[in-house]
Amino acid sequence: ASALYSALHSPEKVAGLILIRPPTAWEERRARKMHLLSSAKKCQEMNEPEEKYHFVLRGTANSDLPPLGDPSYSSILCPVLILAVENDDTHPLSTATHIQRELRNAELVVSADLEAASREWPEIIANFVKNVQVS
Repeated sequence: ASALYSALHSPEKVAGLILIRPPTAWEERRARKMHLLSSAKKCQEMNEPEEKYHFVLRGTANSDLPPLGDPSYSSILCPVLILAVENDDTHPLSTATHIQRELRNAELVVSADLEAASREWPEIIANFVKNVQVS
């Protein structure tokens, strides 16, 4: 999500974009918000001094990607590689598919599971990076 927002903010500074397992977004994010906030509260109640993960959960619950159909997506002209995994509830394929439709120059690669992704993605990423034109 951070990489996507950076590219939306300054598309002229981004030669290529790789989105690995985009998170839940839009309606799915709203549906998960209460669960995320509840998890954050439980995490914070554990009261371990080094444990700050509850901040991440709260940030996740209260943030989202730009709405589908937002014209800002059209500002991203660079090549985009989106990597997703089938049946991933936290990073659903539906988010990756919607992002691909919003971006002009996006390729979506879907792996069967995380084990397959760990085998397949390094070469896919290396080839993508090799072909990105940096000016």
